[in-house]
Amino acid sequence: MHSLISLVYSLGVLLTTVVHILSSIVDTGSFFPQGHPRLISALSKVYDRLLERPTPLDGNREILVTDGAYEALYTAILGFVNPGDEVIIVEPYFDCYEPMVKLGGGTPKYAPLRPVCVRGVIQ
Repeated sequence: MHSLISLVYSLGVLLTTVVHILSSIVDTGSFFPQGHPRLISALSKVYDRLLERPTPLDGNREILVTDGAYEALYTAILGFVNPGDEVIIVEPYFDCYEPMVKLGGGTPKYAPLRPVCVRGVIQ
């Protein structure tokens, strides 16, 4: 119960920090491509507690704030895929994976998931 209360408190602090950051960005017109430093600091503290890491997160190297899952996937795929790389895409897959791999210069290779019959009949 104590860890749940601690988590709820941490998330409340994080939310308050986000609101202050967003209002300061609107007021000053500041732009931080990796994420606002105060937001990254707050995320570092929350995830240090949640992950119980032996060393604290380095927010400037280990946290990237994105506008959503598609941007996060796109950033990760372009960061790892080089022209000519073959990339395994497990089927079924989200429709965004294939074009993102191709934009990175990679060649998608598909690996379908097939159910294994342990007992009875699979239809």
